[in-house]
Amino acid sequence: MKRSILIQRGVSLIEALVAMAIMAFGMLALLGLQGALRGNSDVSKQRSEAVRYAQEQIELLRGFSTLDTATGARTYAQIALDTGTSVSLPGYATSASFTREVSVTAFPPTTPSDFDRYYSAPHKNVNTRVSWTDRSNNQQWVQLNTMIARIAPEIVGALSVPATGSAAQGSASRSVQVPVNAVDLGNGTSQFTPPGAATGVTWIFDNISGLITKLCAGTTCTAANLQLLSGYVRFALTSSQPQPADAESPPNIRAAHPAVGVLVATRTPTVSTTFCYTESSASDSYVAYFCAVPVTSGVAIWSGQSLVTLNGYTSGSGGYFASSISDATVGLFRVCRYTTARAQTTIPNAEHPFEYVSVAGSLINQNFLIIRAGNGSASYDCPNDDPATPVYGRTWHHQPST
Repeated sequence: MKRSILIQRGVSLIEALVAMAIMAFGMLALLGLQGALRGNSDVSKQRSEAVRYAQEQIELLRGFSTLDTATGARTYAQIALDTGTSVSLPGYATSASFTREVSVTAFPPTTPSDFDRYYSAPHKNVNTRVSWTDRSNNQQWVQLNTMIARIAPEIVGALSVPATGSAAQGSASRSVQVPVNAVDLGNGTSQFTPPGAATGVTWIFDNISGLITKLCAGTTCTAANLQLLSGYVRFALTSSQPQPADAESPPNIRAAHPAVGVLVATRTPTVSTTFCYTESSASDSYVAYFCAVPVTSGVAIWSGQSLVTLNGYTSGSGGYFASSISDATVGLFRVCRYTTARAQTTIPNAEHPFEYVSVAGSLINQNFLIIRAGNGSASYDCPNDDPATPVYGRTWHHQPST
């Protein structure tokens, strides 16, 4: 007798339900993952917008063009103090709305300690916080902190002695001896207006050699063979021995000082005196100078010395300069030069020596610091550099030099 064998086909209802349940749980997990990814993506976009808003505010505060109040200019003095200002801002890439708060604190404080006065350069601490509510109703925020130093924009880094060596080519494929703000005329030359010069006075630089080849007054130009010498004169007129911090961030203005000028006394190519153009900052915190020094034809060099003038005098006569390094007379001044060597030894021209020898190119950042001669009983020394700080501020006696 044969038995019939039943072959089962398909699945039972229970097995189908179990499979559907497992698939449903998987789909729910996938939906949750997608939701989390979308939420994280939104927060990432919102955080990027918040950082942009914070950076935008910091760059706005950093973008001052002068220190003290000036019509039509953004100034350091206008950076608010402890504002706590709250501003609502829209979201562009996201649907969030942002709130930006800015807090600014000045340093040193109104009544600084001796440490603050001598070892802390004036600056303002800026705290920028941007907050928003994400799609999950959670509070989010980013916070950026920065420090804005009280340094005139045009002289940032100007007191530093240039590093040894330089690039072979400057901006716009010109010689590095051509000032960066000189206007390229498109004919192999550049036009530069020396600050402090009369209206219409310009210098024409050769883009390849970096020499000043023409002196112009309006539309009239005369051929020349000159090199640029420029720098700044700063003031540390403290009533006590100037400290390294006073050289690194000179604290005073020219108001308590005689009229300042600069001249160049050359030995070669001829014995002559070149008077430089000078311009004071709006805050009177520095005097910039620009000299066009004659050079020999062919080899284009000069030798000589740059000197600071006080009411037209360059030495002890006139009752302005100390007569020697040891002179401690109250009311007199001495000029220190920023340099790499605290001695009158021969050093490279770019490092601001006591006397220039065979200068073969333009020189910039040849800077000076004016200090008081002394307090009547003790003479003041030109301040040395503080190696613990990143700012280079070594100076040495220039007028008088012995």
